[in-house]
Amino acid sequence: MSLKLILIPIISAIIGWFTNKIAIILLFYPENPINILGYTFQGIFPKRQKQLAKKIGKMVGEKLISIDELKQKLTNENTLQKIYKDLNYKIEEYILETTQEIKPISYLIPKKWILNLNKNISSKIEKTLPQTINLYLSEIEKEINIEKMVEEKINNLKSNELSQLLNSILKSEFLFIEILGGFLGFLIGILQVLMVVY
Repeated sequence: MSLKLILIPIISAIIGWFTNKIAIILLFYPENPINILGYTFQGIFPKRQKQLAKKIGKMVGEKLISIDELKQKLTNENTLQKIYKDLNYKIEEYILETTQEIKPISYLIPKKWILNLNKNISSKIEKTLPQTINLYLSEIEKEINIEKMVEEKINNLKSNELSQLLNSILKSEFLFIEILGGFLGFLIGILQVLMVVY
């Protein structure tokens, strides 16, 4: 087999890899619009940053984070038990410290009574805590629009920051696309050789 036929798959592989590499670069660059012969060129991601921000914001707001889900997580039995335990400890600590500071009271009131007071306060909190959490989260829901927040955050990113972010997330996928381009180019080169030989 001649050197020319051997070079065909190698050159095809290089072309396949190179074209995919260029295509990936053009996703990000140029960051700012460039006018060439009457045509405006800009990287796809910088050009579509607003649309991208809107779609990601919508996806996060609808699919990934919701106030209802936060309510469920914060009001499930395990979470509530942890909150009750922490509150109970803090209330007891506060009552004991306060009564110790007021010396006449600390001598007159037995510690058992103080602990009973703590128990009564804790039980009242235990009954009202789920409702309180739901109430606060409902107020937060009125004030915070997760979809809008995410959209604004992405829109406020500079083009190079957006490029770095997407590159860090999709680095391995981009590498795979480059390698795949080279592999497909190599296969096409082999087919060309087979067509020439046979």
